[in-house]
Amino acid sequence: MALKSTMSIDVPIVGTMQLPVIIKVCSTVVTTDRTNATVQLYCDNGTMLLIRTESHWMPTDLSSSDNPIRQAYLHLKTLPEFANAVDC
Repeated sequence: MALKSTMSIDVPIVGTMQLPVIIKVCSTVVTTDRTNATVQLYCDNGTMLLIRTESHWMPTDLSSSDNPIRQAYLHLKTLPEFANAVDC
């Protein structure tokens, strides 16, 4: 599972650019009340160059039938920076 979007990315020397990106949750650390998702953004121009790695905290829902990685993707889509992301 992954998400696809276009995001403003600061590129050294060049400045800010709108780039197509693939967003992948590469790991989660789950506690009883919070989950930390490590997210990697890749340039979706055929190179799959890693742009950056981010960490996002979210509430843990132990009663959900969705696994923590799926919950992380669902949570990411609620954040403003990933609002236009679609499943791919």
